[in-house]
Amino acid sequence: NHSTNIFGETIGRLHLEKQNIEKMGGRKVKALRRAEKAQAQAEKASLESELAQEKEEIDHEFKQTYGFDEEETEKKRGF
Repeated sequence: NHSTNIFGETIGRLHLEKQNIEKMGGRKVKALRRAEKAQAQAEKASLESELAQEKEEIDHEFKQTYGFDEEETEKKRGF
């Protein structure tokens, strides 16, 4: 599928299958790597804060149920 225009230039058209850009490999720009790293750090920080909050809630429930802290018993036992 090629032709010549009025200026003598050859013009052609290539027929290729549709390419999935998401699956293509290639070099990542440094900014993208930094953004991914920052996103991973933000997710890790949010998970840690959620875990800390859940631990506080569990400790509070434990103290309400049994009347003492779990940490106090660990100190007495020597852990």
